[in-house]
Amino acid sequence: MSLYVLLLDQDLACFTNDLVQATGDRRRAFIAKQEAVLLYEAAEDMRQLLGKEFRTALKALNVPQDIFDRINVVKTDFNKFWDKHREFLKTIRNVLSAHREHDSLRYANDLDSLKPLDVMTVAVEFSALLELLIRELIKISQLTSSPAVILGDILSSTEKAKRSALFQRNLVFKN
Repeated sequence: MSLYVLLLDQDLACFTNDLVQATGDRRRAFIAKQEAVLLYEAAEDMRQLLGKEFRTALKALNVPQDIFDRINVVKTDFNKFWDKHREFLKTIRNVLSAHREHDSLRYANDLDSLKPLDVMTVAVEFSALLELLIRELIKISQLTSSPAVILGDILSSTEKAKRSALFQRNLVFKN
């Protein structure tokens, strides 16, 4: 998940940079459309990625409660982001980027009313949430990659392997 979040943040930064440097309204609108698609898809994905399986993994890693609580706040903020921006981003995604409506007049009207700065503002809001999540993921990585934790995992794995081998050996001798 950490790599996905970092790559997503990098893609948003590239879109924002391209949007700032773009010359001409048509080019800015084109970049804004693509950034809106990424925002829509990523916002939808984040709600799932931070769901039950992720929470189970955090518990299995014995993540401290304060980190768990901050991740819960970030998850709630991603949900609020989705509720607030879903329709705006969905319209851009479906009408302007994916051309799903097949309605040329609507496309032309929506394209004329598209304000790239509005998309960039939404991207900045989403990036701020990603930054909060990245901070917590870094803390989790630091906790789970300490020599003591790694050694504990090795010992635990070795113990499990021994028990499995004993079980397999006993199973063979019984048959």
